[in-house]
Amino acid sequence: MNKIKNILKDHYDIDIFNVSQQQGGWAALAYKLSNNKNTYFFMKKAERPPRN
Repeated sequence: MNKIKNILKDHYDIDIFNVSQQQGGWAALAYKLSNNKNTYFFMKKAERPPRN
């Protein structure tokens, strides 16, 4: 989760204090990110296992 926090800080100057995983769809992981001013919703595409 630190990777997400670092990206938001480095690229958008947003400090995140709280991260909680949310119910996502079958194709994505979802997170609720917040600080003392705003709440953000972040989705990460889930990785598919390799086909055999």
